[in-house]
Amino acid sequence: MISKKLRIGIYGVSGVGKTTLAKSLSRYESVVNCYDGSSIIAQVVAGGLDEFKQATSKQKQAHREAAITELHGLHSQHRKHTVVSGHYSFIQAGGYDIAWTQADARFYDVIFFLHKSSEDIKAQLQNDSHRHARYTETELAQWQDVEHQGLAECCSADNIRFVELDGRLPQAVLTKTMIQHISALVLQRFAAEIVAHQKPVALFDCDGTLNHCDIYDFSPEESLSARVTELFKRYESYCFDAFFDVSQYLDSHQNRQLMQTTFNAARQDLSLHPKAIDVINALKAQGTLIVFISCGFPALWQAQCELADYVIGGASFGLCGCIITNESKTQLAAIINQHRLPLSAFGNGRVDLGMLLHSDQATYIFKDQANPKHLSILAGHEDLNVVKLEDILNVKNTV
Repeated sequence: MISKKLRIGIYGVSGVGKTTLAKSLSRYESVVNCYDGSSIIAQVVAGGLDEFKQATSKQKQAHREAAITELHGLHSQHRKHTVVSGHYSFIQAGGYDIAWTQADARFYDVIFFLHKSSEDIKAQLQNDSHRHARYTETELAQWQDVEHQGLAECCSADNIRFVELDGRLPQAVLTKTMIQHISALVLQRFAAEIVAHQKPVALFDCDGTLNHCDIYDFSPEESLSARVTELFKRYESYCFDAFFDVSQYLDSHQNRQLMQTTFNAARQDLSLHPKAIDVINALKAQGTLIVFISCGFPALWQAQCELADYVIGGASFGLCGCIITNESKTQLAAIINQHRLPLSAFGNGRVDLGMLLHSDQATYIFKDQANPKHLSILAGHEDLNVVKLEDILNVKNTV
């Protein structure tokens, strides 16, 4: 189950591809629920869409607000991201029927606005047997401008993230872009909660830093770790695309049973190094907020919730509802740093270097031998500790 569930809108004019994009997200059924705005209205209006279309403007607004109330209930009921396909406006005689209400403004966390050329939209409407292409290309272009301007202004006024998506891009690219923005917003939600405590913060990478192991060490098949390593090596450096490729691999149907077996084995045997626990307890005694952040599987670390105030993670969007990368760790550290809160960070690998560099006190932990390249990058840090995991008690416990 995901830790931070978002309320997500996919908006744009008819024929732009909202339904197709929503379907591409709906395959992540463990962490995403997708709804069509018109279908929700049909549920809350006694006579369905036929009655809704005959209603007055005031009645339509009430029905639309009732639909949002229904979505609030569905969102609260499930620990998943809620994705809704909707419209800001509709063409009507002499102008536009504005569908956006204040209820929408209070509901959404992020709006993805899908757009493409009026020629492409017209062609899509003509090819869709369920619709009729009664709009000219000029009307579609003007309607799209109204949607874009109206949504951008409303999102700006109500602090809703507004993201434009080029509908000409392949569906796989659009889906990946959405997941990247969703992941960033999830992390920002965590960051906002963390800084609100106004306490010193300690960020701990999990796999390999709090213990000797990585989850893939528990796999019954060596091919799992080898395949993940191969995917990362396709890129010159760590980047979202690399982490997304790993997520796609882990989420694939043929790997579900292998991942579940690996996960169960890790959950039974994975434990924190005793000396790491001592360091955490010492920091907690000083009033420090403890945050576990991992590019792996947060559910494995939930058993340590008596030690960690927050557990953040995500190697698989399909399991976690976000993907945590090296950039995520750096971003979290930077946000905490911007709020001038004392920050210490503990990490052991290349994905942790940005997080360590943004901390007031950095502890680089190694298992057998410290990586010279890592040490070279960290060399300019003013308060750097380099320690072997077994010797972790030698680090300073104040920030």
